[in-house]
Amino acid sequence: MAAPDEHATPIDDPRRALVERVRTGSALRKSARLQRLLTYLCERALGDPSGHIIEHQIGVAVFERTPGYDTNVDTIVRVQVSALRRKLEQHFLAEGINEPVVIDVPKGSYRPVFRPRAAGMPAPLSPTTTAPGPRPSPRLAAAAGVLLLAIALLVADNVRLRSRSAPASPFLDHFWGQILENGRPTQVVLSDASATLLAEALGHPITLRDYRGPSYPTSLTDRLTVDPATKTLLWQSAVKGLTTPQDARIARDVSLACGRHRIVPEVVTARDAQLDLGRLENLVVLGARRANPWMELFEGGLNFTYRFDDARRVASIANRSPLAGEEKEYTVAWLKSGYCVVAYIPKPRGTGSALLIFGADSYSVAAGGQLVTSEPSLAGLHARLGVGRSARIPYFEILLRTNVAGTHSADYDVIAHRIVAAPTS
Repeated sequence: MAAPDEHATPIDDPRRALVERVRTGSALRKSARLQRLLTYLCERALGDPSGHIIEHQIGVAVFERTPGYDTNVDTIVRVQVSALRRKLEQHFLAEGINEPVVIDVPKGSYRPVFRPRAAGMPAPLSPTTTAPGPRPSPRLAAAAGVLLLAIALLVADNVRLRSRSAPASPFLDHFWGQILENGRPTQVVLSDASATLLAEALGHPITLRDYRGPSYPTSLTDRLTVDPATKTLLWQSAVKGLTTPQDARIARDVSLACGRHRIVPEVVTARDAQLDLGRLENLVVLGARRANPWMELFEGGLNFTYRFDDARRVASIANRSPLAGEEKEYTVAWLKSGYCVVAYIPKPRGTGSALLIFGADSYSVAAGGQLVTSEPSLAGLHARLGVGRSARIPYFEILLRTNVAGTHSADYDVIAHRIVAAPTS
């Protein structure tokens, strides 16, 4: 019989119960990777309080890296621990605000620390409701790079919106009020430009199955026949994920629109998303399938779909069932004109709604964001759909043609639309 471990902590240690509450809380619920990482780090810290936790050990145990891998090239542990720090802070400022003990992973270390809550830690914004009954605490996930600035702006603007009356915007309020009326959590999923870069190098798009797989992106970058420096750069960008300024601005504007209804959406990058169409939540998904593989979940039921011809280097929007006067395919003229699709569709089995915004070129995505966050644009949308401010907005698909000036979309026209049948009960 093996001798008992002198460092072992009892199974009913309250710190283990705290770890479980954090692991299953809303901040980490959608990220199995971060859940595994938190559990591993905390078990190591509780099991051996004086031991060291090494980056290489984490990579092998949690992220299935090969023993002896180069941590200077493969930075997944540092990237994910940094993400975990943000999620822990988010949890203890919202859902875990009443926990007397908080969990930290101090910078420069991989060892979690269980410490009493500091007296001066700020309290979260008060939860609010749009319908009778309790609502979950607001959630806001920080994303990388330029998104950090957008998150800071939207938080500040939402606080301001809570403290004073917003200008009258009846069409904006009508549109977003209907999307949010079920009172469910709302998640904004940004595109991943690194997926586009990797698809360019591979010569074919990345499937959602590959994108969600535990060996992504290594399983794909290993197939590349490029020089080692380029392969490393592609691998590093794919591990972290990259968003765009257009997506960041849309996330900010969508959050402001939601803030008018006292709801703060969770903003995540495609790399951090864990979408389940059966989950009770509303979704806003940005980016065509080449830049956001999660779009694969939705495009099968759409009339207007994204296409990219790798051989000819041509992007387009396909029209599966053209009506009189419509084209079968709308092809991008790079840096001159482009196309964007905005689709408001039901999720299956009454689990919420999905608002999809994707373009055949990145500059046109901003036009789709403007359509659903601008009062004049939404007034035009209501008119196009023949809907007054007191009537329900039908599910729809809208096709926009954009005029591109320089590196941004200058203006757009609505050139086609479809009404999507509501699901039958």
